[in-house]
Amino acid sequence: MTRRTTTIAVLGADDVARLREVRLAALRQEPAAFLSTFDQQVTWSEDEWTRELGRGTWLVAEDRGSDVGLLGATPEDDIPREDRYASYMWVRPDRRREGIGTLLLETLIDRLRADGVPCLWLWVMDDNPNALRLYEGAGFRLTGDRQPLAADPTRHEVRMVRRL
Repeated sequence: MTRRTTTIAVLGADDVARLREVRLAALRQEPAAFLSTFDQQVTWSEDEWTRELGRGTWLVAEDRGSDVGLLGATPEDDIPREDRYASYMWVRPDRRREGIGTLLLETLIDRLRADGVPCLWLWVMDDNPNALRLYEGAGFRLTGDRQPLAADPTRHEVRMVRRL
């Protein structure tokens, strides 16, 4: 199984359960990689997941019937209204270093560019060099913004932006 057999699905209104399943798998497998926790989001109602799906564009990487990655883009209060914020980036641990993260990012960037979105923003943990390299390779640049995590002030995240 390689990137050549991986496809990207854009989630639609009927894919609430799929978003929930993939997101919870990511939170369960990578608890330190996200600000949200499995315990927080596992209790979300169907309506909450429906609202989350409706907030933006959600992509799932799939390979031979298995979901192996996730990435979303949503509007947020701390960026310009026409821009989008990349979140929920995750690739299943046994499928990393196959180009799936890059494929998710490229697909999202192409979709957002076609929709006229001028910039894509994100926050990433500064102690995650693999993620930093992935985003830099996709054209993201550090903004100089850095903030401690509320749950663990010894850890920080840095902000990156990609002009589309």
